[in-house]
Amino acid sequence: IDGVDSLNNILLIGMTNRMDLIDEALLRPGRLEVHVEISLPDEAGRVEILNIHTKKMREAGYLDGTVSIPALAARTKNFSGAEIEGLIRSATSFALNRKVDVSGLSGSKDMGQICVDIDDFENALLEVLPAFGQHTDEFKTCLGHGITPYSSDFERTLRHGKSLVDQVRCSESTPLLTVLLHGPPGCGKTALSAHLARFSDYPFVRRLSGESYVGFSEQAKLSAMTKVFEDAYKSPLSLVVMDDIERLVDYVRVGPRFNNPVLQAMFAFMKKQPPTAGRRLLVIGTTSEPGFLEEVDLLRAFNVALEVPVLSKPEHFRMALQSLAGFGGPVVDELQEELGGQRVGIKTLLLIAEMAVQRQNPVQKDVFLECMQLCLR
Repeated sequence: IDGVDSLNNILLIGMTNRMDLIDEALLRPGRLEVHVEISLPDEAGRVEILNIHTKKMREAGYLDGTVSIPALAARTKNFSGAEIEGLIRSATSFALNRKVDVSGLSGSKDMGQICVDIDDFENALLEVLPAFGQHTDEFKTCLGHGITPYSSDFERTLRHGKSLVDQVRCSESTPLLTVLLHGPPGCGKTALSAHLARFSDYPFVRRLSGESYVGFSEQAKLSAMTKVFEDAYKSPLSLVVMDDIERLVDYVRVGPRFNNPVLQAMFAFMKKQPPTAGRRLLVIGTTSEPGFLEEVDLLRAFNVALEVPVLSKPEHFRMALQSLAGFGGPVVDELQEELGGQRVGIKTLLLIAEMAVQRQNPVQKDVFLECMQLCLR
Protein backbone atom coordinates (compact mmCIF):
# COMPACT_ATOMS: atom_id res chain seq x y z
CA ILE A 1 0.00 0.00 0.00
CA ASP A 2 2.69 2.52 0.98
CA GLY A 3 5.95 0.62 0.58
CA VAL A 4 8.98 1.46 -1.56
CA ASP A 5 7.39 0.03 -4.71
CA SER A 6 3.82 1.16 -3.99
CA LEU A 7 1.50 1.59 -6.98
CA ASN A 8 -0.08 4.91 -7.88
CA ASN A 9 -3.67 5.58 -8.93
CA ILE A 10 -4.96 2.43 -7.26
CA LEU A 11 -8.14 2.38 -5.17
CA LEU A 12 -8.01 -0.41 -2.60
CA ILE A 13 -11.24 -1.45 -0.86
CA GLY A 14 -11.20 -3.92 2.01
CA MET A 15 -14.18 -5.54 3.71
CA THR A 16 -14.44 -7.29 7.07
CA ASN A 17 -16.96 -8.46 9.62
CA ARG A 18 -14.36 -8.34 12.42
CA MET A 19 -12.92 -4.86 12.67
CA ASP A 20 -11.50 -5.76 16.08
CA LEU A 21 -9.14 -8.32 14.50
CA ILE A 22 -7.53 -5.88 12.04
CA ASP A 23 -4.05 -4.73 13.06
CA GLU A 24 -3.96 -1.00 13.88
CA ALA A 25 -0.97 -0.60 11.58
CA LEU A 26 -3.26 -1.28 8.61
CA LEU A 27 -5.79 1.31 9.74
CA ARG A 28 -3.41 4.28 10.02
CA PRO A 29 -3.60 7.26 7.60
CA GLY A 30 -1.99 6.45 4.28
CA ARG A 31 -3.15 2.86 4.40
CA LEU A 32 -6.77 1.76 4.96
CA GLU A 33 -7.53 5.22 6.33
CA VAL A 34 -11.20 5.73 5.43
CA HIS A 35 -13.51 3.57 7.54
CA VAL A 36 -17.14 3.23 6.50
CA GLU A 37 -19.55 1.12 8.54
CA ILE A 38 -22.25 -0.61 6.50
CA SER A 39 -25.07 -0.83 9.03
CA LEU A 40 -28.19 -2.96 8.87
CA PRO A 41 -30.67 -1.67 6.27
CA ASP A 42 -33.65 0.35 7.46
CA GLU A 43 -37.19 -0.33 6.25
CA ALA A 44 -36.77 1.71 3.07
CA GLY A 45 -33.52 -0.10 2.34
CA ARG A 46 -35.17 -3.48 2.88
CA VAL A 47 -37.90 -2.52 0.39
CA GLU A 48 -35.22 -1.82 -2.23
CA ILE A 49 -33.37 -5.06 -1.50
CA LEU A 50 -36.59 -7.09 -1.70
CA ASN A 51 -37.51 -5.41 -5.00
CA ILE A 52 -34.06 -6.18 -6.43
CA HIS A 53 -34.17 -9.87 -5.51
CA THR A 54 -37.79 -10.36 -6.63
CA LYS A 55 -37.52 -8.39 -9.88
CA LYS A 56 -37.11 -11.42 -12.16
CA MET A 57 -39.85 -13.29 -10.30
CA ARG A 58 -42.30 -10.43 -10.86
CA GLU A 59 -41.36 -10.03 -14.53
CA ALA A 60 -41.82 -13.78 -15.13
CA GLY A 61 -45.14 -13.87 -13.26
CA TYR A 62 -43.85 -16.15 -10.50
CA LEU A 63 -44.68 -13.75 -7.65
CA ASP A 64 -48.27 -13.90 -6.41
CA GLY A 65 -50.23 -10.68 -6.03
CA THR A 66 -50.84 -11.40 -2.35
CA VAL A 67 -47.16 -10.71 -1.60
CA SER A 68 -46.71 -7.15 -0.33
CA ILE A 69 -43.09 -5.97 -0.46
CA PRO A 70 -43.64 -3.10 2.06
CA ALA A 71 -45.32 -5.53 4.48
CA LEU A 72 -42.39 -7.96 4.18
CA ALA A 73 -39.94 -5.10 4.74
CA ALA A 74 -41.76 -4.16 7.94
CA ARG A 75 -41.54 -7.76 9.21
CA THR A 76 -37.85 -8.27 8.42
CA LYS A 77 -36.37 -5.96 11.05
CA ASN A 78 -32.59 -6.29 11.44
CA PHE A 79 -32.30 -8.58 8.38
CA SER A 80 -29.10 -8.02 6.45
CA GLY A 81 -29.07 -8.02 2.65
CA ALA A 82 -27.78 -11.60 2.54
CA GLU A 83 -30.46 -12.75 4.98
CA ILE A 84 -33.18 -11.13 2.87
CA GLU A 85 -31.81 -12.96 -0.17
CA GLY A 86 -31.88 -16.18 1.84
CA LEU A 87 -35.48 -15.47 2.84
CA ILE A 88 -36.52 -15.18 -0.80
CA ARG A 89 -34.69 -18.40 -1.72
CA SER A 90 -36.39 -20.18 1.16
CA ALA A 91 -39.82 -18.96 0.03
CA THR A 92 -39.02 -20.13 -3.51
CA SER A 93 -38.06 -23.58 -2.22
CA PHE A 94 -41.42 -23.89 -0.46
CA ALA A 95 -43.17 -23.02 -3.72
CA LEU A 96 -41.11 -25.62 -5.61
CA ASN A 97 -41.88 -28.29 -3.02
CA ARG A 98 -45.58 -27.95 -3.80
CA LYS A 99 -44.83 -29.07 -7.36
CA VAL A 100 -42.78 -32.12 -6.38
CA ASP A 101 -44.71 -35.40 -6.27
CA VAL A 102 -42.93 -37.47 -3.61
CA SER A 103 -45.03 -40.54 -4.47
CA GLY A 104 -43.78 -40.55 -8.05
CA LEU A 105 -40.41 -38.84 -8.42
CA SER A 106 -40.20 -39.74 -12.10
CA GLY A 107 -42.80 -37.11 -12.92
CA SER A 108 -43.60 -33.79 -11.31
CA LYS A 109 -46.48 -31.41 -11.62
CA ASP A 110 -46.45 -28.61 -14.17
CA MET A 111 -43.38 -26.56 -13.16
CA GLY A 112 -44.55 -23.70 -15.34
CA GLN A 113 -47.35 -22.94 -12.91
CA ILE A 114 -45.04 -22.17 -9.97
CA CYS A 115 -46.15 -19.13 -8.00
CA VAL A 116 -44.55 -17.86 -4.78
CA ASP A 117 -47.36 -16.66 -2.51
CA ILE A 118 -47.56 -15.08 0.93
CA ASP A 119 -47.82 -18.49 2.64
CA ASP A 120 -44.40 -19.38 1.26
CA PHE A 121 -42.95 -16.22 2.77
CA GLU A 122 -44.69 -16.96 6.08
CA ASN A 123 -42.96 -20.36 6.18
CA ALA A 124 -39.67 -18.77 5.16
CA LEU A 125 -39.89 -16.23 7.99
CA LEU A 126 -40.11 -19.13 10.43
CA GLU A 127 -37.09 -20.81 8.86
CA VAL A 128 -34.74 -17.86 8.24
CA LEU A 129 -33.83 -16.00 11.43
CA PRO A 130 -31.64 -12.87 11.39
CA ALA A 131 -28.35 -12.95 13.28
CA PHE A 132 -29.22 -9.60 14.88
CA GLY A 133 -32.92 -10.33 15.37
CA GLN A 134 -35.10 -11.34 18.29
CA HIS A 135 -34.16 -14.58 20.04
CA THR A 136 -37.63 -15.07 21.50
CA ASP A 137 -37.22 -18.82 22.07
CA GLU A 138 -34.97 -18.21 25.08
CA PHE A 139 -37.75 -16.13 26.66
CA LYS A 140 -40.60 -18.59 26.06
CA THR A 141 -39.33 -21.00 28.70
CA CYS A 142 -39.37 -18.15 31.22
CA LEU A 143 -43.07 -17.53 30.59
CA GLY A 144 -44.50 -21.00 31.13
CA HIS A 145 -47.36 -19.69 33.28
CA GLY A 146 -47.62 -16.29 31.63
CA ILE A 147 -48.08 -13.17 33.75
CA THR A 148 -50.60 -13.20 36.62
CA PRO A 149 -51.59 -9.70 37.83
CA TYR A 150 -52.17 -10.71 41.44
CA SER A 151 -51.95 -7.28 43.10
CA SER A 152 -52.06 -3.56 42.43
CA ASP A 153 -48.38 -3.31 43.41
CA PHE A 154 -47.43 -5.86 40.75
CA GLU A 155 -49.56 -4.09 38.14
CA ARG A 156 -47.82 -0.82 39.02
CA THR A 157 -44.39 -2.43 38.57
CA LEU A 158 -45.47 -3.91 35.23
CA ARG A 159 -46.85 -0.56 34.12
CA HIS A 160 -43.61 1.22 35.05
CA GLY A 161 -41.61 -1.39 33.14
CA LYS A 162 -43.70 -0.96 29.99
CA SER A 163 -43.41 2.83 30.20
CA LEU A 164 -39.60 2.55 30.34
CA VAL A 165 -39.62 0.25 27.30
CA ASP A 166 -41.73 2.84 25.45
CA GLN A 167 -39.46 5.67 26.61
CA VAL A 168 -36.37 4.13 25.01
CA ARG A 169 -38.33 3.38 21.84
CA CYS A 170 -39.77 6.89 21.44
CA SER A 171 -37.27 9.27 23.08
CA GLU A 172 -34.23 10.24 21.02
CA SER A 173 -32.66 11.78 24.14
CA THR A 174 -32.50 8.38 25.91
CA PRO A 175 -29.75 6.42 24.13
CA LEU A 176 -29.14 4.22 27.19
CA LEU A 177 -31.41 3.21 30.07
CA THR A 178 -30.67 0.61 32.74
CA VAL A 179 -33.42 -0.94 34.88
CA LEU A 180 -33.07 -3.30 37.84
CA LEU A 181 -35.84 -5.69 38.93
CA HIS A 182 -35.20 -6.89 42.47
CA GLY A 183 -37.10 -9.08 44.90
CA PRO A 184 -36.82 -12.33 46.88
CA PRO A 185 -36.29 -15.67 45.07
CA GLY A 186 -39.41 -16.99 43.36
CA CYS A 187 -41.21 -13.64 43.05
CA GLY A 188 -41.30 -13.70 39.23
CA LYS A 189 -38.44 -11.37 38.28
CA THR A 190 -37.28 -13.55 35.38
CA ALA A 191 -40.81 -13.93 34.01
CA LEU A 192 -41.42 -10.19 34.25
CA SER A 193 -38.17 -9.34 32.46
CA ALA A 194 -38.94 -11.95 29.77
CA HIS A 195 -42.44 -10.51 29.33
CA LEU A 196 -41.09 -6.98 28.89
CA ALA A 197 -38.46 -8.20 26.42
CA ARG A 198 -40.64 -10.50 24.36
CA PHE A 199 -43.46 -8.02 23.87
CA SER A 200 -41.29 -4.92 23.52
CA ASP A 201 -41.26 -5.23 19.71
CA TYR A 202 -37.55 -4.35 19.73
CA PRO A 203 -35.70 -5.74 16.70
CA PHE A 204 -32.73 -6.95 18.82
CA VAL A 205 -33.45 -8.81 22.09
CA ARG A 206 -30.97 -10.97 24.02
CA ARG A 207 -30.81 -12.64 27.46
CA LEU A 208 -27.69 -13.25 29.52
CA SER A 209 -28.08 -15.78 32.31
CA GLY A 210 -25.90 -17.96 34.48
CA GLU A 211 -27.06 -21.22 32.89
CA SER A 212 -25.93 -19.97 29.47
CA TYR A 213 -22.32 -19.89 30.62
CA VAL A 214 -22.00 -23.12 32.60
CA GLY A 215 -18.51 -24.50 32.03
CA PHE A 216 -17.22 -21.26 30.50
CA SER A 217 -13.86 -19.97 31.61
CA GLU A 218 -13.66 -16.41 32.87
CA GLN A 219 -12.29 -15.15 29.56
CA ALA A 220 -14.85 -17.10 27.53
CA LYS A 221 -17.70 -15.64 29.59
CA LEU A 222 -16.34 -12.11 29.15
CA SER A 223 -15.99 -12.63 25.39
CA ALA A 224 -19.55 -13.98 25.06
CA MET A 225 -21.05 -11.12 27.08
CA THR A 226 -19.01 -8.54 25.17
CA LYS A 227 -20.21 -9.94 21.83
CA VAL A 228 -23.85 -9.58 22.90
CA PHE A 229 -23.38 -5.90 23.71
CA GLU A 230 -21.26 -5.23 20.62
CA ASP A 231 -24.05 -6.76 18.51
CA ALA A 232 -26.61 -4.64 20.38
CA TYR A 233 -24.73 -1.47 19.41
CA LYS A 234 -25.22 -2.37 15.73
CA SER A 235 -29.02 -2.40 15.98
CA PRO A 236 -31.09 0.82 16.00
CA LEU A 237 -33.09 -0.41 19.01
CA SER A 238 -31.84 -3.13 21.38
CA LEU A 239 -32.80 -4.75 24.67
CA VAL A 240 -30.48 -6.92 26.76
CA VAL A 241 -31.67 -8.82 29.85
CA MET A 242 -29.03 -9.71 32.44
CA ASP A 243 -30.92 -12.30 34.44
CA ASP A 244 -29.79 -13.23 37.96
CA ILE A 245 -26.81 -10.89 38.10
CA GLU A 246 -25.33 -12.53 41.19
CA ARG A 247 -25.06 -15.82 39.28
CA LEU A 248 -23.40 -14.09 36.33
CA VAL A 249 -20.66 -12.78 38.62
CA ASP A 250 -20.36 -16.14 40.48
CA TYR A 251 -21.40 -14.59 43.78
CA VAL A 252 -21.14 -16.77 46.90
CA ARG A 253 -22.09 -15.45 50.33
CA VAL A 254 -19.35 -17.37 52.09
CA GLY A 255 -16.39 -15.04 51.89
CA PRO A 256 -18.04 -13.29 50.08
CA ARG A 257 -16.63 -14.31 46.71
CA PHE A 258 -17.40 -13.05 43.21
CA ASN A 259 -15.82 -12.71 39.77
CA ASN A 260 -14.38 -9.19 39.73
CA PRO A 261 -13.47 -9.02 35.98
CA VAL A 262 -17.06 -9.90 35.03
CA LEU A 263 -18.36 -7.35 37.56
CA GLN A 264 -16.13 -4.62 36.11
CA ALA A 265 -17.31 -5.54 32.61
CA MET A 266 -20.91 -5.06 33.76
CA PHE A 267 -20.01 -1.58 35.00
CA ALA A 268 -18.65 -0.78 31.55
CA PHE A 269 -21.67 -2.25 29.72
CA MET A 270 -24.14 -0.22 31.77
CA LYS A 271 -22.23 3.04 31.39
CA LYS A 272 -21.33 2.87 27.70
CA GLN A 273 -23.83 4.46 25.33
CA PRO A 274 -24.22 3.09 21.79
CA PRO A 275 -21.31 4.65 19.84
CA THR A 276 -23.47 5.54 16.82
CA ALA A 277 -25.89 8.44 17.12
CA GLY A 278 -29.56 7.49 16.94
CA ARG A 279 -29.13 3.98 18.31
CA ARG A 280 -30.69 3.12 21.68
CA LEU A 281 -30.17 0.38 24.24
CA LEU A 282 -32.27 -0.79 27.19
CA VAL A 283 -30.62 -3.04 29.78
CA ILE A 284 -32.83 -4.92 32.27
CA GLY A 285 -31.15 -6.67 35.18
CA THR A 286 -32.68 -8.97 37.79
CA THR A 287 -31.34 -9.86 41.22
CA SER A 288 -32.33 -11.49 44.49
CA GLU A 289 -29.35 -9.89 46.25
CA PRO A 290 -29.76 -6.09 46.08
CA GLY A 291 -27.63 -5.81 49.22
CA PHE A 292 -24.67 -7.38 47.41
CA LEU A 293 -25.11 -5.05 44.43
CA GLU A 294 -25.13 -2.09 46.82
CA GLU A 295 -21.94 -3.27 48.53
CA VAL A 296 -20.03 -3.53 45.25
CA ASP A 297 -21.57 -0.23 44.05
CA LEU A 298 -23.27 -1.88 41.05
CA LEU A 299 -26.69 -0.73 42.25
CA ARG A 300 -25.76 2.87 41.42
CA ALA A 301 -25.10 1.90 37.81
CA PHE A 302 -28.84 1.32 37.27
CA ASN A 303 -30.96 4.35 36.42
CA VAL A 304 -34.19 2.80 37.75
CA ALA A 305 -34.82 0.14 40.40
CA LEU A 306 -38.23 -1.58 40.52
CA GLU A 307 -39.21 -3.96 43.31
CA VAL A 308 -41.16 -7.05 42.28
CA PRO A 309 -43.67 -7.66 45.12
CA VAL A 310 -44.66 -10.96 46.70
CA LEU A 311 -48.11 -12.22 47.67
CA SER A 312 -48.99 -11.30 51.25
CA LYS A 313 -52.68 -10.38 51.49
CA PRO A 314 -55.68 -12.75 51.22
CA GLU A 315 -56.89 -11.05 48.04
CA HIS A 316 -53.47 -11.64 46.43
CA PHE A 317 -53.77 -15.39 46.92
CA ARG A 318 -57.35 -15.36 45.64
CA MET A 319 -56.32 -13.59 42.43
CA ALA A 320 -53.49 -16.06 41.83
CA LEU A 321 -55.37 -19.28 42.65
CA GLN A 322 -58.86 -18.72 41.30
CA SER A 323 -57.81 -19.06 37.65
CA LEU A 324 -55.87 -22.32 38.17
CA ALA A 325 -57.30 -25.72 37.22
CA GLY A 326 -58.21 -27.87 40.20
CA PHE A 327 -58.97 -24.97 42.55
CA GLY A 328 -62.68 -24.50 43.19
CA GLY A 329 -64.30 -21.54 44.91
CA PRO A 330 -64.60 -23.08 48.42
CA VAL A 331 -60.95 -24.19 48.66
CA VAL A 332 -59.77 -20.82 47.36
CA ASP A 333 -61.79 -19.11 50.11
CA GLU A 334 -60.22 -21.37 52.73
CA LEU A 335 -56.70 -20.90 51.41
CA GLN A 336 -56.85 -17.14 51.14
CA GLU A 337 -57.76 -16.91 54.82
CA GLU A 338 -55.08 -19.44 55.79
CA LEU A 339 -52.31 -17.83 53.71
CA GLY A 340 -53.09 -14.19 54.47
CA GLY A 341 -50.09 -12.57 56.15
CA GLN A 342 -47.49 -14.95 54.70
CA ARG A 343 -45.01 -13.74 52.07
CA VAL A 344 -44.84 -16.08 49.07
CA GLY A 345 -43.49 -15.41 45.59
CA ILE A 346 -45.80 -16.03 42.63
CA LYS A 347 -43.39 -18.56 41.07
CA THR A 348 -43.23 -20.50 44.33
CA LEU A 349 -47.01 -20.42 44.72
CA LEU A 350 -47.56 -21.77 41.20
CA LEU A 351 -45.11 -24.60 41.90
CA ILE A 352 -46.97 -25.49 45.11
CA ALA A 353 -50.28 -25.41 43.25
CA GLU A 354 -48.98 -27.76 40.54
CA MET A 355 -47.67 -30.20 43.16
CA ALA A 356 -51.05 -30.17 44.91
CA VAL A 357 -52.98 -30.75 41.67
CA GLN A 358 -50.80 -33.77 40.85
CA ARG A 359 -51.55 -35.27 44.26
CA GLN A 360 -55.27 -34.53 44.35
CA ASN A 361 -57.62 -33.02 41.81
CA PRO A 362 -59.66 -31.08 42.81
CA VAL A 363 -57.25 -29.79 45.43
CA GLN A 364 -58.14 -29.81 49.12
CA LYS A 365 -56.78 -27.36 51.66
CA ASP A 366 -54.76 -29.92 53.65
CA VAL A 367 -52.99 -31.23 50.55
CA PHE A 368 -52.05 -27.72 49.47
CA LEU A 369 -50.67 -26.82 52.89
CA GLU A 370 -48.66 -30.04 53.00
CA CYS A 371 -47.07 -29.22 49.64
CA MET A 372 -46.43 -25.70 50.86
CA GLN A 373 -44.48 -27.00 53.86
CA LEU A 374 -42.26 -29.01 51.53
CA CYS A 375 -41.46 -25.98 49.36
CA LEU A 376 -41.06 -23.37 52.12
CA ARG A 377 -39.04 -25.38 54.60
